[in-house]
Amino acid sequence: MKRINAKYVTASEAGDYYQVSFEEEWESLTNYFLIQWGFEFEDIVPDEPYIESDDLMFCGRPKFEKIEFNRNRFYLQLADEDKNELEINFDIPDKDYKEGKRILEIILSGYDFIKVD
Repeated sequence: MKRINAKYVTASEAGDYYQVSFEEEWESLTNYFLIQWGFEFEDIVPDEPYIESDDLMFCGRPKFEKIEFNRNRFYLQLADEDKNELEINFDIPDKDYKEGKRILEIILSGYDFIKVD
């Protein structure tokens, strides 16, 4: 299981583009994870969220087995052969948590196995 202790949780929205990122160090390319959804190109409409990490196991548009998001934790299990897991722990202000929750609910709408508290 990959684990990240995120000091920064950032949610953003720009038109039809939504993203939540988790980082141990601000704008670092190590120990980070992001999940996004949006129109990256005018003629392509992605039907699944895109994920990115410093670990190639958690990059691209994989199938998800389970996702949980609560006040201090984000958990992801992939529906791949190995059931790869990612756990992110964080302690952020209520305002940032509420915005992250709102954006994740948009990104993950349509999935019936998602638990967002």
